[in-house]
Amino acid sequence: MESFAKYAFNKSHAAAYAFISYRTAYLKANYPREYYASLITSVLGSTEKINEYIDECGKCGIRVLPPDINFSDVTFSVEGNDIRFGLLAIKNVGRNLISSIVEERNKNGKYESFDDFVYRLKDSDINKRQVESLIKAGAFDSFGKYRSQLYRVYEGAIDGAHSISKTTANGQLDITQLMTGEEIASTIPKIEYPNIPEFSMRDLLLYERDVLGLCFSGHILDSYEKHLAKLNPTDINSILNNDSIKERTPVNIAGLVTSRVVKKTKNDENMAFVKISDSFGEIELVVFPKAFLDYSSLLTVDNVVFVSGTVSIKDEEAPKVILNSAKAVLSNNEYNEDKQANSKLYLRVNSIDEPIVNEIIELLNEYSGETEIIFYDSSKKKYVKASNLSITASDDVIFALKAILGDDAVVLKG
Repeated sequence: MESFAKYAFNKSHAAAYAFISYRTAYLKANYPREYYASLITSVLGSTEKINEYIDECGKCGIRVLPPDINFSDVTFSVEGNDIRFGLLAIKNVGRNLISSIVEERNKNGKYESFDDFVYRLKDSDINKRQVESLIKAGAFDSFGKYRSQLYRVYEGAIDGAHSISKTTANGQLDITQLMTGEEIASTIPKIEYPNIPEFSMRDLLLYERDVLGLCFSGHILDSYEKHLAKLNPTDINSILNNDSIKERTPVNIAGLVTSRVVKKTKNDENMAFVKISDSFGEIELVVFPKAFLDYSSLLTVDNVVFVSGTVSIKDEEAPKVILNSAKAVLSNNEYNEDKQANSKLYLRVNSIDEPIVNEIIELLNEYSGETEIIFYDSSKKKYVKASNLSITASDDVIFALKAILGDDAVVLKG
């Protein structure tokens, strides 16, 4: 700071910057949770920045907990050794409602159920869109109901609460409602929840991404981790936040397609601007006409793709990637099937005619799959493919075969 001050600013300016820098460094070093909670709150309008700082928290060993209607504050806050996601960062939920939620909770205690929440907020400006976003964000998970169940009943619940609020405001009280407050509460209709399963993990994650900008229950890419491990893509954040990256740097990235806008060129050809996101970053792909013709069917919203291209950097714009090629990323199940379809299991036996071979075939018939079985006959020094027999080469099967033939006699090759 001292050497920088000698040439960058006049002394008064340099002293002010040095003072702020020292204070910031002190807070980050000694009060990291409070520092990051304030830092994330300062960028509530930028999903990209929120994700970047949450990622940084993870690197520092600080957990950011998901939003919770009974624990989240208006902004990001410190909770024990963690940071709690602020309700104001949930899309489509306004500050007025969030202030009402927190104020009511502080005044009359935690919300005991979704029914309790809706009733207690009946006189606020609560609306269906806001409650839908809170459900998608998982803010009511602690009530023990599936998000799918809440999604089915929230509209009727809000209509009912508003009806009670209007009746009370108009003074339309019957004899029952003139009883004590506790007895009035007991007359409120209880919400009946349908007996339905939870949303699929993919839907849960997509909903979270829509309203939070990130996924707390996991990430869609988690279901593709085996193939991604082989492809080894570059993290998107490392492109967006790398000041040393240069124009036309070749990159390989992978992610979920989140949006696609098709445009016409001067030559009346189609090109596209496509956004893809991985666990903590999102970047725009520029897809010129030839590439669009080749890969248009892959580059559709909610597909997971692996992309090769070059970085494009323009002044005062976030880096983009010019797409050269793309291919689908296989889910874990698809990858296992694809891998097994091209794999072979070699089993070494003393002789193909010995009884143990029939025992092995009888055992393997119970594990049908895509992996071919090839015996190596040691006495004749030749390979014999087991006709009409292919298996699922699971760890259990491999273990059982090694127990019969020995570790060196069982080899799986992809």
